[in-house]
Amino acid sequence: MHGIVQWIRFHLTEGIVYDTIDPGVRAFETEVTPVEPFDVTDGQAVVICGRHDRDVPRFWLEA
Repeated sequence: MHGIVQWIRFHLTEGIVYDTIDPGVRAFETEVTPVEPFDVTDGQAVVICGRHDRDVPRFWLEA
Protein backbone atom coordinates (compact mmCIF):
# COMPACT_ATOMS: atom_id res chain seq x y z
CA MET A 1 0.00 0.00 0.00
CA HIS A 2 1.15 3.54 -0.75
CA GLY A 3 -0.15 6.27 1.49
CA ILE A 4 0.24 9.42 3.53
CA VAL A 5 0.87 8.78 7.22
CA GLN A 6 -0.02 11.47 9.75
CA TRP A 7 0.80 11.61 13.42
CA ILE A 8 0.95 14.41 15.95
CA ARG A 9 3.46 15.12 18.71
CA PHE A 10 2.86 18.00 21.12
CA HIS A 11 5.62 19.11 23.50
CA LEU A 12 3.38 20.60 26.19
CA THR A 13 5.98 21.41 28.84
CA GLU A 14 9.38 20.09 29.86
CA GLY A 15 9.02 16.32 30.07
CA ILE A 16 5.36 16.20 28.96
CA VAL A 17 4.88 15.00 25.39
CA TYR A 18 1.59 13.95 23.78
CA ASP A 19 2.31 11.62 20.87
CA THR A 20 -0.22 9.71 18.76
CA ILE A 21 2.28 6.86 18.37
CA ASP A 22 1.86 6.16 22.11
CA PRO A 23 -0.52 3.18 22.47
CA GLY A 24 -2.33 4.91 25.37
CA VAL A 25 -3.40 7.91 23.25
CA ARG A 26 -7.08 7.85 22.23
CA ALA A 27 -7.48 11.18 20.39
CA PHE A 28 -5.77 12.28 17.18
CA GLU A 29 -4.96 8.68 16.28
CA THR A 30 -2.35 7.99 13.63
CA GLU A 31 -4.01 8.13 10.21
CA VAL A 32 -3.05 6.47 6.93
CA THR A 33 -4.60 7.78 3.71
CA PRO A 34 -4.09 5.51 0.69
CA VAL A 35 -2.80 7.16 -2.49
CA GLU A 36 -2.05 5.88 -5.98
CA PRO A 37 1.67 5.27 -6.59
CA PHE A 38 3.47 7.93 -8.65
CA ASP A 39 7.01 8.64 -9.84
CA VAL A 40 9.12 11.51 -8.53
CA THR A 41 12.61 12.72 -9.31
CA ASP A 42 15.34 13.79 -6.88
CA GLY A 43 14.54 17.23 -5.51
CA GLN A 44 10.95 17.24 -6.77
CA ALA A 45 8.48 18.74 -4.30
CA VAL A 46 5.25 16.90 -3.55
CA VAL A 47 2.40 18.97 -2.10
CA ILE A 48 0.36 17.21 0.58
CA CYS A 49 -2.87 19.00 1.51
CA GLY A 50 -5.10 18.34 4.47
CA ARG A 51 -8.16 19.47 6.36
CA HIS A 52 -10.01 18.42 9.47
CA ASP A 53 -13.75 18.43 10.14
CA ARG A 54 -13.46 18.17 13.97
CA ASP A 55 -13.67 14.37 13.75
CA VAL A 56 -11.65 13.10 10.81
CA PRO A 57 -8.50 14.46 9.18
CA ARG A 58 -8.36 14.11 5.38
CA PHE A 59 -5.23 14.28 3.22
CA TRP A 60 -4.63 14.33 -0.52
CA LEU A 61 -1.85 14.98 -2.99
CA GLU A 62 -1.91 18.02 -5.27
CA ALA A 63 -0.24 17.81 -8.65
